Formats: sequence, structure tokens, C-alpha cells
Amino acid sequence: MVKKCPDHRTAPPGGLMGFILRTSLRVLQIITALIIAGMYGQDLNNDDKAGRKAGPAWVYAEVVVGLSVITAVVYLLPILRSFKFFFFWDAILFIFWTALFGTFGNLYIKRDCNNNGSCNRMKVAVWFDLVGMLLWFISAVVGGCMFWKDRHSRSRGVIV
Repeated sequence: MVKKCPDHRTAPPGGLMGFILRTSLRVLQIITALIIAGMYGQDLNNDDKAGRKAGPAWVYAEVVVGLSVITAVVYLLPILRSFKFFFFWDAILFIFWTALFGTFGNLYIKRDCNNNGSCNRMKVAVWFDLVGMLLWFISAVVGGCMFWKDRHSRSRGVIV
């Protein structure tokens, strides 16, 4: 039986502090997505109870949220230590979140809600969309930088 030598394993990028920051970012992505799922899910539930079809923008929001939660949870798994291509999917999710923020921002940011609870909730949801978009932007940029640094250091023969 061949045993793997622990000396050949690569350290996680950024060390312990990098691990803590990446984990915190993923947890914030999950929390933000779950909050948004509840906010948009309320409207979907109300539409269902009233016998109305779900609006496509609300369905899109729930799909983006679902993909985001699944992605962030998978990225938190300790068996996944490779960051090589995560940034690409993070960038795609950032684009999805940008479309989500743009769609609902256009619908609700300038709207006068006149103490309408549903409208006020959606105005708050738009700002959570912005937070989610920024969190995915940060993870895409950081992942891209780590990918570039890893490729660049290997091509130069530098040990980081």
C-alpha cells in the first residue's frame, strides 16, 4: 500500500486567514441568497394562493438564488481544495445577480410604495440583490486573481 506524503500537498491559498475570509464570503453568500429566497418566495406563494401564474422575473430570482446556495455550499466542502476554475462559475453567477438587481431595481427603486407592505419588502429585496451581486463579484475577482497568480507563478518557476 502506498501512503501519500503530506509534504506534497499544496497549502490552501492565503493560509489560515485566506481560508477564514473565503469561508466567511461563502457563508455571507448563502445567508444573502436565503434571505432573498424568502422575500421573493412570499410573492410566489401569494400568487399561487390567488391562482395567478408566477412572474418570470420572480422565478428567475429563485433559480439564481438556488444556484447560488448550491454553489456556495459545494465550495465550502473541505474535499474541494482546488480553486482553479471556481472563479469562472462565480463570474457567471455575478452576471446572473447583476441581471437580477437590474430587473428588480428597475421595477422597484423609484416606485412610491405608499405603505404597501409587499412593495416595501421588494424595495428591501432589491438592496439585498445588490449585496448578493457584490459578494459574487468579490469571489469572482479574488478567484480570478488566485488563478492568475497560480498560473503565473508556475510558469515562472516561482514557489509561492
